[in-house]
Amino acid sequence: MEKIINFIASGFGISYLPIIIFKRKGKFKGCGLFGTSFAFSIYQYVIPENSVLKIILIILIISFSILISEKAFNQSKDNPLIVIDEIAGY
Repeated sequence: MEKIINFIASGFGISYLPIIIFKRKGKFKGCGLFGTSFAFSIYQYVIPENSVLKIILIILIISFSILISEKAFNQSKDNPLIVIDEIAGY
């Protein structure tokens, strides 16, 4: 269960891309940028046009991201690999 929570909190693995692409071992720079870019690319497909549905979905996404962020990566404080907050905030 912990691996699933970490996978979701990392933006379905998107926060690992800067590490893989730039080959920086131990440095987590650019994870938030990749998380926000992912959110930007899927926003138009996920968020409906109806304003009532949009508000409900945004509240659900933010609530879900808070729950996941609290449990992810052994509850470490402000882990750079947690990008679900960038995705929900976009």
